[in-house]
Order: sequence, then structure tokens, then C-alpha cells
Amino acid sequence: MLTQKQSLNAFTTMQFYGVDIAVKQPLRVMLTPDGYTRNNLKVSYTIAPAEYQALSAGILLYKNNAQVAYVPSETTGSGFGTIARGYLFDENAKYDVQVVLNYATGVQIVSELIPITIAKGALIPDYNHNRKIDQEDLDRAMNGDTYYFWVNDDDGNGDTEGTGIPGTGSTVDPSHLVVDGTRDLIDFFPVHLDILRIINTYDPATYLYRLRNADSALNYVVTDLGPATSGDYLTGSNGTIEPAKTLSTAPTLSISSVSANIVTASYIALKPEVLNAVKQGKGVILVEGYKPTKNPLTLEVYDKDLNKVFETSLNLSIDGVEQMFRHKNLSQAGGGPAPLPTEIDRLLEPVNYPDKECTGNQNGKGKNFVFVHGYNVNPQESRGSNAEIFKRMYWSGSKAKFWGVSWYGWESQGYMGPWGNRTGNYHINVQHAFKTAPTFANFTNWTVSGDGSDTVVAAHSLGNMLVSSAMNDWKANISKYFLVNAAVALEAYGDTEKDPNMVHLDWSNYNERLWASEWHTKFTTPDGRSKLTWRNRFTDLPKDRLYNYYSSGDQVFRIHPNQENLFGAPDLPGLEDINSGKVLNILYVGTYSWSLQEKLKGRMAVEGYTGSTYGGWGFNLNDYSEPASFGKPISSLLANNIPENELKTKPFFNIKQSDSSLINELTGSDYATINRDRLLAEAIPARTGAAGRNPIKMLGDIRHNFDMQMDFIKRVGDGIVWPRRDIEYNDVWLHSDIIDISYLYIYSLFDAFVTNGGFK
Repeated sequence: MLTQKQSLNAFTTMQFYGVDIAVKQPLRVMLTPDGYTRNNLKVSYTIAPAEYQALSAGILLYKNNAQVAYVPSETTGSGFGTIARGYLFDENAKYDVQVVLNYATGVQIVSELIPITIAKGALIPDYNHNRKIDQEDLDRAMNGDTYYFWVNDDDGNGDTEGTGIPGTGSTVDPSHLVVDGTRDLIDFFPVHLDILRIINTYDPATYLYRLRNADSALNYVVTDLGPATSGDYLTGSNGTIEPAKTLSTAPTLSISSVSANIVTASYIALKPEVLNAVKQGKGVILVEGYKPTKNPLTLEVYDKDLNKVFETSLNLSIDGVEQMFRHKNLSQAGGGPAPLPTEIDRLLEPVNYPDKECTGNQNGKGKNFVFVHGYNVNPQESRGSNAEIFKRMYWSGSKAKFWGVSWYGWESQGYMGPWGNRTGNYHINVQHAFKTAPTFANFTNWTVSGDGSDTVVAAHSLGNMLVSSAMNDWKANISKYFLVNAAVALEAYGDTEKDPNMVHLDWSNYNERLWASEWHTKFTTPDGRSKLTWRNRFTDLPKDRLYNYYSSGDQVFRIHPNQENLFGAPDLPGLEDINSGKVLNILYVGTYSWSLQEKLKGRMAVEGYTGSTYGGWGFNLNDYSEPASFGKPISSLLANNIPENELKTKPFFNIKQSDSSLINELTGSDYATINRDRLLAEAIPARTGAAGRNPIKMLGDIRHNFDMQMDFIKRVGDGIVWPRRDIEYNDVWLHSDIIDISYLYIYSLFDAFVTNGGFK
């Protein structure tokens, strides 16, 4: 390249450029039977040097070396011009294009002539993942664009089984001989064999058709789908769960790399059902990559002597799903352990999903979608959650950059046999959520949204404590916030109507002013003790940015009713529960757990399981015990007459010795401020239900409250179609169904995420 200044005289200088124009190849068009182009032909090019500014730029179209059209285009850097579909081509003529700069001037610059190939067939995937193969997909296939997808290497199977953790592999079908249920279908992608003209030219009765991949990394499934219905394997069609349910157990067929010969011909031949479907205007197969490959999927046609007479390819890039999205590990910010190699940050552009491919913008800029998991999710389980949510957002057509976040919400987790991993100490993980919030706010403000792009955050369960604190307390710049099964009391968001069932029955005759939940009312601002309440904890959140996705069927947030035959909030399961087998029911383990951990604050003999040993509904027996009785508080008649001022320094609820500074008039305010998060988590009970089972009234507009149980559960006609059968919670959207239930049954929820997030 020449860029130097030449003096023409004492007063004039000019700058000269050596200019190069690189045109993307190949250029292909497909024609209708009467010769009109079916695809928009995009002619992309790059002008170098980038700073060169042409007077004009355009695409010249030649037919048999004669110019027949001119299309204006960009004059600097990278650009393109489009020859719109519907242009009449003569199949027997020769066509070329040429990029021209400064057309018809004394400084005209042209690229080399690039031939246009008339393609008679193509393999077309769902590039824009909108669950149909349409015009945009045809255009991109003709443009030779690479299709990016993930390796099917997780353990998802059945309708509800598997962790989704990448690399865990299928335990039910390690050899990939069949589709492993509706949970597995999300790991397949549709490809339309648009080869009717080829079939009409080369009769399958006498020609061999085969699919090939040089790495033998692919399998395919025969379907009866067409381009417009290509996504029905994910969602069902015509108000049914078919064809998804049938395809969920279909056999897979190998796409081999072996050469075509007499011995292999029958083994590698494309199934006749596929070719017959092409003749009927269908011809969509499902493809899985069971190991990485950068080599294309190729359709080859051979004559009877096994001479290749035709081939067409789809460029592929198949790699691990975690190479398609970003990840931030915040474990250490909450006091957790350092990440393992599979759990570290991935903050740069994903190697198998370029940002321009993800967002659809050439510069790669676009919106961000951040997912934050909930309670009882360890770092490996977080990998599964992040991967599953990414895949579901992908198939709902999201064009946002995806960020998965891991945090320390699993302290005290242990394996409990058939119940899997369970985390007993909820309250310590509430504290970890608060502790992580400022780091999360900094992460969203500078790492995710540092380029000025919008960020939408979705949090599940206890992840909402983290995100709500980050926005309310640390000013995280989040444009929209989706609360999903939020494990946060309604009163924290301003809905302060108290639920009578959120009171331990032992306290029902004691005046409310004695309760730990009301102790804050004895102090006024700026005393730090006035903030020891869940009431209005997060009311500084911008209400117009919040979207509450709750489930009225969430078993975790069912409020334990005081009138049940368990004597209010039990300190141990009742005998009738053990006799009924409910305690051993895997689904029952989580029932009432959120309300019980609130109602058992102060009731436990040992710290670290369900409730806590101080505050809450525990009595202060040091100051208010019944004389001559062991472990009983004074009667309600006496307690209700305790002077208000005395309760400031001698609360009727239990204060542990190490928190004595809290009830000291000199130190109490500062101590409450410093220890607020711990005291809220362990000692101050909520008086309302959780937002994850109820609408948040302060949001007002129905468009900001969605009952997943009513709005997004799969329905066929007037009935519910749900994969759980013969159990107590049949047809109920449970706490973790956003991940556990296959996409077939809940895809409409992710469609709503995409719509409300503005990710199309």
C-alpha cells in the first residue's frame, strides 16, 4: 500500500493511496423454475485501507461480460450491495459481479470479477433461530455463512431429567443411538434439504444420495417437517405436543466420513423417507453434533459408478455450549471458594458464537441478557443452569449477548441420596447474596454495560436477593429486571399486608409489639435499628423496570397454614407426615420450606438447618421466663403489659449473647447498621409470603406480573399438558421448573423473556 505525500509545487501537497477491494466468495443464487432468483444476493466487500473514502461505490452486475445493473453501496471500510430476489437470470448465461469505486471518474477503482454460481440445491439451517427456516435463512445459506451450534454432551433426558451440565454425557444413551427425550431435543438443529431440483435431475432410484462430515461428528433424525414447521420438534404444533413427543424417542442415523464404495453405499445412503419428503415440499432433518467439528455438513450425489455428480455444503462450527456465551464467577465475592478450571470467568467474545452473529449487528454491539441462579446451586450445577437457560433463550430467538453468573449460594450443601444435593442453611446464603451484591453491581455497570448497551437481568429464587440488593443498594444499571420464582418477601417490595399464617402459633396470644418483626418500630431514623425489617427493604427499585414471573403453584413458597395438624410451625415433621410418606416424597422435601425457615427463626436448637437459634420466634427466657417452669415464657397477660421503653433493651424475643451490643443504647444503632444483613437473614422474620408465588401489587400493571402457572404452562385445548403424572403436584409449575421441565412445555415463557427484553 502506498500512502505518501508528493510535493507538486511550493504550495500544494496530495496524498496517494494504494487501494484494495476484497470481495467475499463464493456468490450463489438459487432460481425458481422460471428463472427468477429465490434469494437476495448479498455482495460483501472490504476496502483497504480503512480510512480511504471513495467518491462513490457500487456493485456492477455483468451478463456474458456486458454490464446489466449497478447497485449503490458503502464508500469506505466494509460494505455490501444486494441484488434483490426476483431478478431474472438466464441459466445458460455467465454472470459476474465487480465492486467499483469512484465510478465513471478519472480515479475509478475496480475489484476483480467474481463469478456468480447458480446453485441447484442447498442445506439451510435456522440461522436466526426463530423456529422456522425462512427467507433470511436461505439468503444466509447462499451467502455461505457459518452456522454455529453446540455439542450435545449433557445428560438431559426424558421430560424432566438431567442436570444439563456440559460434558456429563448421556447415561441413558451414551452411544447417541436415539433421541433421549424431550429434554434432549433442544440439542438438535433443523436443516432443510432444499434439493428438489437435484432430485428431478438425478433420480434417487439410480443415484446414491449421502450426507457427509469429515469428522464423523454428526447424527441426523428423519422427520416429516417442512421449512415453515421446522421448529415444531421443539414446541409441538396445532395445539398438540406432536411431533415433538414422537421425535423425542426417534432413532439417530450416523453422518459418516467414510468414502462411497460398493461396500459402504447402503450404509451411508440417505434414508429414502427424507428424499420422499423433499418431493412433498418438506425435507427437514434434525442434526446433532455429538463432538466438536469445524468441517461442513455436505450432501453428495453419486452415479451408479460412484462418480460424484453433485455436492453442496453447509459450513458448520460445532463446539461446547460454554464456548457460546460469557460467564462470571462471583463465588469469592460472597466468601466462597476459588473456581475450578471449568468454573472460571469467560468475559471475552465467545469463540464459537461471535457477537455479530449473536446480535445480528456487524459491529457486534447489542443488548445483554444476564442470568443469575438461585439457592442450593453449586458451581457445577450452575454450569448446567446457565447452559440450559442459554439454549432456551437461543431457541426463542434471542439476539442478546448471554452472560451466566455463578455465586456462593450453596454453603452447607450436602448429598441426600434420592433427594440429591440439599443446602440446609438458607440464612447464611442470604448473607452471601447481600455480600455479593456490590461486586455484581460493578460487574453489570462496567463489564457488561461498559459500552453503553442495555442490560436485562433475570434472577431465579434467592438470586433475586442478590440482584435486588445490587439495584436498590448499589445502583446497578439494569434496564429491565425479571424476577423468577423470587425467594424474597413481598413486603421487601412494598406489599406490606401481613399474612396471619406467617406467625408461629406459640406467639399468637402475644401482642404484635413484642415480636421481632416489629422491634424496628421502637426506633426512628437515623437509628440503625429502625431498618431491621424486611418491610420496604427494596422499595427504591425503579418499578417500571421490574417484571415478576411468579408461580401460584410454587411448592417452596407455599405458606405453612397454622390451622394444619402440625401445631403451626413445627420444630420437627409431624407424625402424620412420616406415616403418609410425604417426608420421603422427593417433591415434598421443598414444600413450605421458605415459610418454615421464616417461622422457625429462633426456634432451632442447632444453628445451620432451616431456622436459626436466636431472634425470630424464640422467647427471651433470660428476662421473661415463667417462675418455677423450665423453658416457658411468661404469660401473654403479663407480657402484653411490658413497658414499650423496656423492650428496647430487653426484647421479648431471644437475643444471643454475642449480639448484646444491639440492645445497648450507645452501640445499638451502629451495630445494627453493620450487622443488618445478618440480622435480617437470621433473626428478623418476614410477615408476608414470597414474591415467587404472588403478584407484586406495587407493580400495578398486569403486564409486569405473570403467573407462570396460568400464563405459560403448556395447554392443549381446554386441558393442561404437563409431563408429571401420578404425583401430588401433577399439572403444577414447581419452583425449579424453569430449568427442570423440557422446553416443549414451557417455551412460551422464554418467548416472553425475549419479547419483554426486546431481544428480537
